[in-house]
Amino acid sequence: SQWPFFSWAIFLFGSGYLAARWRTRDDYWYGWLSVVMYCLHQSEEHAYDLRGWRYAFVPSLNFGPIASMYAEACEGKSPTVCPVDPKITLYVNIVVIWVGFGGCMVAATIAPRRFLFAGALNWGTAIVNGMGGHMLPAILTSSYNPGVVQSIIMVPIGVYVIRSTLQ
Repeated sequence: SQWPFFSWAIFLFGSGYLAARWRTRDDYWYGWLSVVMYCLHQSEEHAYDLRGWRYAFVPSLNFGPIASMYAEACEGKSPTVCPVDPKITLYVNIVVIWVGFGGCMVAATIAPRRFLFAGALNWGTAIVNGMGGHMLPAILTSSYNPGVVQSIIMVPIGVYVIRSTLQ
């Protein structure tokens, strides 16, 4: 599957776009930053992780240290596809991040009063995933998981943005 490389391209072009507008940062700028940062996160999870492993998220989840949590649900099924397979990660990431995060920011641009907290919602999702899905498991298991390094960067930025938005 090649979709993670489109995420990498969104990250690169989005970073350039945001860098060009650095001096005019506002809530929309930070909201679009959530899209760009999460695309980088997807790249570490699904393109190549820091070990150089291609599409490492699925085997890391299915065979990793927390695999015993869903062993009963996956009994009799191949661990290469249970509980997640590459196709479901494609659907979740495209719908939630590209359509969901991007759609929130388009809606906020079109109707700012109605979608006032769209960027904060995106960042909240990124914080929950970064902490609960990557940082906490890495701490509890003392092991690397695809997405944890980018989460260490993304989570504090998200907390800063949300705190700034609420003031």
